[in-house]
Amino acid sequence: MEEGETVRKILLAILFFALVVSLVGLYVSANVMIDVWAGQKYSTVYKVLMNAAMLLIVIYLIQRLIIQPRNSD
Repeated sequence: MEEGETVRKILLAILFFALVVSLVGLYVSANVMIDVWAGQKYSTVYKVLMNAAMLLIVIYLIQRLIIQPRNSD
C-alpha cells in the first residue's frame, strides 16, 4: 500500500469520527431545544417523532450503503 493512500485512509477515519461526534452533539442539542421550546407537556411527543425519523434515516442509509452493494456483486 502506498504511503499517500495510508495517510488518506487515516484522515478519512478521523473525519468520520468527527462526523459521528458532531451528529451526537446535534442530536443532544436538538433534545435540549425540544425541552426548552416544547415544554413539559409536548416534549415527549416531539422526541418520539425525532427518534423515529432518525431511525428511519439510519435504516435507509444502512440499506443503501451496506445491503445493496452486496446484492450487486
